[in-house]
Amino acid sequence: CDVYRPTNYLFVRPDLIMTGSGFTVCEVETSPFGLGLAHLLNNGYQQAGFETMVDPATLPDYVQRETSSAGEILYSRKTAAYSGQLTYLADSVFGREWTARSLDDHDPTNQLYRAFYLSEYMEDPQIRALLDDMTDEDKNLLPSLTPHIEEKAVLALLWDRRWEGYYRRNLGEASFQHLRAVIPPSWIVGEEEHFAPGMPQGIQRSVDLALLAKSKRAFVLKTSGFHPKSSWGEGVTFLHKKSGTAVGVLIHDLANQPDTLHIVQEFVKPSNNPMLYVEGDETIGMMAKIRITPYFSMDRQLIGIKATGRQGSEYIHGATDSINTAVSAL
Repeated sequence: CDVYRPTNYLFVRPDLIMTGSGFTVCEVETSPFGLGLAHLLNNGYQQAGFETMVDPATLPDYVQRETSSAGEILYSRKTAAYSGQLTYLADSVFGREWTARSLDDHDPTNQLYRAFYLSEYMEDPQIRALLDDMTDEDKNLLPSLTPHIEEKAVLALLWDRRWEGYYRRNLGEASFQHLRAVIPPSWIVGEEEHFAPGMPQGIQRSVDLALLAKSKRAFVLKTSGFHPKSSWGEGVTFLHKKSGTAVGVLIHDLANQPDTLHIVQEFVKPSNNPMLYVEGDETIGMMAKIRITPYFSMDRQLIGIKATGRQGSEYIHGATDSINTAVSAL
């Protein structure tokens, strides 16, 4: 981006994968999808007598302090599947005179909360028309028009030699080293020469991962942003689950997508954890891989959190066979 755009977000959400030694941060999100469910689960468990990590009033108090008294949560054709959660957010969190609406039916004089991705600008004429009328200083739209914040490549910069000095100066050595301990080594495809630890097994290019044995290419390929498959796990490929030929073809084809960044991230194996859930009158147990999604305000307050458990898949996200739950304070 060749212009400075001030960032204006309500929250940031790291995705934490539970491992045998703690957790690893696989992504950072700023979209509201899942926030309504986190608040609903937190309230439900609180009302059932459980002690959870977040007081039920924390999220509404924070959001209402940071937004105007009236507005609209806008969703697109792509994100309309979340309209129920977004309506709940408008009613129970934003409150006052907020509603959730599709882009087909909105009032541009209201403050708008963007429940769609900036990458949709490229394919949705309604989003293009809306955003083309916005300016960098426009406070009527949340989150801000700062596409770099919606890039998975943000985490890869921590492992880029060109940014090491910047992070060390601004974070301090201890924080820098801690982040490197919990964020898996990652590089941007096409920028391999700047990957601080050096490429694995002496290879020079990402496409050469295809030459390695499956046990040596435990990496995840991700579409980073500005692509229809850059969200909801659609552009995530576990390279150790593919044949060498398939990996070579896949990474080679990325050369035909010069306007989209892709990253490769070292795969950290999730731990299996016992988890119980109720289906009808039956209590069922499973060994689940677990993702924790905490929502932090921009002043670093925990305003929401939930856990997602899934069995038999490396894709740990909301699905018909996943279990979502609140997180205990104990």
